[in-house]
Amino acid sequence: MAFSALTGDRWPFVRSLNGIGRDLLAGVVCGVLSLAFGLSFAALIFSGPLAPWLAYGIAASFIASSVAALVVALGS
Repeated sequence: MAFSALTGDRWPFVRSLNGIGRDLLAGVVCGVLSLAFGLSFAALIFSGPLAPWLAYGIAASFIASSVAALVVALGS
């Protein structure tokens, strides 16, 4: 990388940006899916007689998703 920076070759830099873009896109997709799963599970669990606590269920699902994402991030 240092040698290519001295010689003027910009392809390694472009390749690293391309990889960062793919990582960001994958992170956004995983985050959106996690939000969708959390909302749908909270809506399913807290329907009927548990409907007054739907807001707590949504908050709990978001907290659980955040903790799970943190554990996966620290473990990988």
